[in-house]
This record gives sequence, C-alpha cells and structure tokens, in this order.
Amino acid sequence: MKGDVLSIFVALALFMVVSITLLLFAFSSDVIVEVYTNSSMLTNSTKDVITGAIIGTFDTFNYGFLAIVIATFITITILAYYVNAHPMFFPISLFISVIAIFFSMFLSNAYWTFINTDAIWLALANRYWVMTYIMKHLPLITTFYSGFILWITYRAKTGATQEGGL
Repeated sequence: MKGDVLSIFVALALFMVVSITLLLFAFSSDVIVEVYTNSSMLTNSTKDVITGAIIGTFDTFNYGFLAIVIATFITITILAYYVNAHPMFFPISLFISVIAIFFSMFLSNAYWTFINTDAIWLALANRYWVMTYIMKHLPLITTFYSGFILWITYRAKTGATQEGGL
C-alpha cells in the first residue's frame, strides 16, 4: 500500500475476505464443539474444558477483525501523510474516493446477502457483532476515511510543498 486513495480498495478487499474467512472459521468452531460434545470417549468435565477453550479461541476473532481494521486505517493514514502527491491531483483522488464508496456499498451488500442465505450464518453474524457492525456500516466508514485521506492529501501537501515566495 502506498497510502493514497487507491489503498482504500486494498483495505476494502481485505476486510471482505477476512470477514468471510472468519465466519467460516466460526462455523467450523461450532462443528468442532458439536463433535467433542457428542464424543462418548470424553468425560463431561473434559468436554466442558474443550468446549470453553474452543469457543474462547474463536471469540477472539470478533475483536481481531476490529484490530485488523484499525491497523489498516492507521497504516494508510501514516503512509498518506508521507506520499509525494501534488494537490493538483485532488479531483482525481476525489473521483477514486467516490468509486471506493460505491465499491464498499457493493461489498456490504454482498456480505449481507451471504449472511442471509442461511439461519446458521445469521446466527454467527449475530455472535460476532463487531465484524457485522463494521461490514454493515462499511460505506459510512469508507466515506469518512476516504474524506480523511483526501484532506491529508490536499491540506498537508499544500503547506509542505511551498518554497520561497515574494
């Protein structure tokens, strides 16, 4: 990632892939718990310990996704400040931001279409509420963040590139 507006597309694709992957892992956690709870070779206390460990491990995905989102945004922000871009390219960056916002609407819609295909996926989405909240509000988050990147590109570069004067 270079830190410009195009990096938002990389972040959006990353969020979509990670969210679907984590839901698939969460689905597998329920299957694993079911296998262990139906096992006749384990005692009830062992089943409880294993079930608690599996559920606790997979519940960290909820906040892990939030950490991925925050880390990606911080990275893009820092890189946006240091990228060499002239403010003259602001209209092009604005156009690319609008495309990124429409792309995020598509991804948010695709996520909800995937979630609503089955009651199992909907239950998992409710269980991992942070990821679901972020994916539900992805267009708003993208709008805010692309505006922030545009502001950095436009304002930080104008003051930093002026040399000399009258």
